[in-house]
Amino acid sequence: MGSTRTTPTTSSTVKINPPPEYDGNKRNFNQFWQRVHLFIDGNPSQFTTEQTKIVFVLSYLAKGDAATWAESFVTAKMDEAQKNNKTGIDYGTWATFSQEFQGAFKSQNAQKDALHDLNTLRMKNNSAEDHVALFKTLVTRSGLKEETDIIRKFEVSLADHIRERINLGDEPKDLKDWYEKAVQTDNRFR
Repeated sequence: MGSTRTTPTTSSTVKINPPPEYDGNKRNFNQFWQRVHLFIDGNPSQFTTEQTKIVFVLSYLAKGDAATWAESFVTAKMDEAQKNNKTGIDYGTWATFSQEFQGAFKSQNAQKDALHDLNTLRMKNNSAEDHVALFKTLVTRSGLKEETDIIRKFEVSLADHIRERINLGDEPKDLKDWYEKAVQTDNRFR
């Protein structure tokens, strides 16, 4: 009896979520910028010019410091067009725009910020699964590598009742075991 093999097909109707509006918070810059690139790369027929990409990003800078930066950027480009008697606005190249935008909002202390967030993270009312996912993200961003340090930070970050129940049983062997026991314990008592 032969096996049936299916070939994955691509669809032009794949929906890629657009980025959220960006408010200028440097801690959220990387996430926003990645979502912008995913959306643009996932919809190449919509972004055939550099200007389209730039205008797209500017349209999502609608709050806080990001809105102020966008207003300043657009105003300068409009003034330049008016000064040169041009009817359209030249927003420049994608590379130049990207460099300016990142210079304004990309955190120069991303690792330190993530380490601070890791040190102050507490489980509170969220599920252990959600807590583990956030903890892993912060570990990656922080660049922390030493497993014993990571375990210590994870243990401290857990809700007291979870940590206490884990410590009553067999000691977790490693970080993966800590994650699993936290989720199992939380699921048992939810």
